[in-house]
Amino acid sequence: MKSNRIVKEKIKKIYFKKYELKKKLLKSLKNNKNIDLNKNVYASWKLNKLFRKKIKVEKSICLVSGRQRGIWRFCSLSRHQLNSKLKDGNLINCKSSSW
Repeated sequence: MKSNRIVKEKIKKIYFKKYELKKKLLKSLKNNKNIDLNKNVYASWKLNKLFRKKIKVEKSICLVSGRQRGIWRFCSLSRHQLNSKLKDGNLINCKSSSW
């Protein structure tokens, strides 16, 4: 199950990168009032025909374990995986605090 989540997340990121630039360009053309009406309509039509599946990644998941809760943004690891990486010394310039 955890590997399934990781694969799905990677596929979503690929599609997001593929379509995001095209989507922003078409939105700017659609909202631009200085160009002809035909180009605005064409940009709007193309934007509607774009990949409709929800591409944007809503929840971040751990890249190692697939866990959805307790994710650190700077490394995309869950708190458990982050702690184990810190203990092994795999993360540079980070220290694990213990009391």
